[in-house]
Amino acid sequence: MRGVGGESILERLETYVSSRHPKEILQELVLVSLPKLERAFQLLGPGHFEIPNSHEEELRLVEKILWKLGFAVRRYPSYLPRFWQRLDNFLGTARQFTSYGEHERELIRASGVNFFVSLEEVLEHSLAFSAYALLNDHYAVDRDYRFRCSLVNARQFMVSQLNGRSMGSGRPVHLDSSGRNTLYPLIHGFGVLAALCTEVRSDQDRYRRSPEDFPLYHGKTDLEIMPFAHTVPLLDIRQEDGDRLINLFLEVTQVLEGAAVASVRNGVDHKRERFPSLQQIELACIAITQIMGKLESSGACPNVHIFDGSETDAFGRSMSILKDYRGRTARFLRPYRYRRSGMPSLRTPQFVMSWAHIDDSTEVLRLTYQEESDFLKMWRNYVAIPSLSLTPTPETSVDDLPSELLVR
Repeated sequence: MRGVGGESILERLETYVSSRHPKEILQELVLVSLPKLERAFQLLGPGHFEIPNSHEEELRLVEKILWKLGFAVRRYPSYLPRFWQRLDNFLGTARQFTSYGEHERELIRASGVNFFVSLEEVLEHSLAFSAYALLNDHYAVDRDYRFRCSLVNARQFMVSQLNGRSMGSGRPVHLDSSGRNTLYPLIHGFGVLAALCTEVRSDQDRYRRSPEDFPLYHGKTDLEIMPFAHTVPLLDIRQEDGDRLINLFLEVTQVLEGAAVASVRNGVDHKRERFPSLQQIELACIAITQIMGKLESSGACPNVHIFDGSETDAFGRSMSILKDYRGRTARFLRPYRYRRSGMPSLRTPQFVMSWAHIDDSTEVLRLTYQEESDFLKMWRNYVAIPSLSLTPTPETSVDDLPSELLVR
């Protein structure tokens, strides 16, 4: 704490603790020596704590201690970081050699199999999430389940909407609800989704919400409105945003098909005479990088954002910041007109569809990230009584309260 200002050691310690990140404090004050770490284990009480033997183990230990102390630890799904890591590994392995003999093919195949498994995973998540987010009615359900997205449920919804539709070549697309989907139907599924979205937009009256299905507060004032006038969210986002998303879906099919990504995958994964060349592998990886970058930035790929902080001025106006696994930020202004619409509190881990602005506002379509596990399935119908106060405090505004606690 030599660089921390203050008249006394306690003042400097107070300044240090209040200005540094909790992870940094633990690393500098606790993990600095073995005796201090062992003493910390004693003070923490029950729990399985071990001396770390690597940097990764040290990072996990820091998160474990923070959780034990009552801090909310950010944990992002692993499928996107794993995909990018495997892409770099696959391309790096392919670029190590100028020609491919059997030994080189074996090394490329070893990294390529895992990479293409991840590619199928993120493409399936993106196709399922996009279909579910844009075409499912997130309001006409029990209020506890509004604007929630489980990727398992999204995949089942995707199959119900897209299966049997023509891929353009006249062949029907076939997608599997259990997740056994290969590259070819996934790549062409985006083109099918684009066609379905275009079809929906051409018949908007069919999807108008019945007046009796609107909440009681709707229409009483312009300060608070329910913006989802249709049973399909695609019809309630800006026209230009809908155009961008449809064009993006078409681009996914065109670019990945044009780079022969499925053929490269088959050539790497199977014992065939024509193993793909370095040029073919690079072309496919460049196309995949371009498409996945756009799917992430648009929000069409389900990328979890977690609350990082907020600032409030003297007039009660605030800006909240959410971050994804790469530290990229999404900013939201409060108060806003749609707080009773059922979209999630900003303090909830959520998917942010940044290319889907609702109506003419700065707000975008957001869905709570719902993890799937056997434990959650077991307790799914259990009614839990929330323990938080319904009275906002200076630290917690009414916009931070779960939407199901607000009067309809």
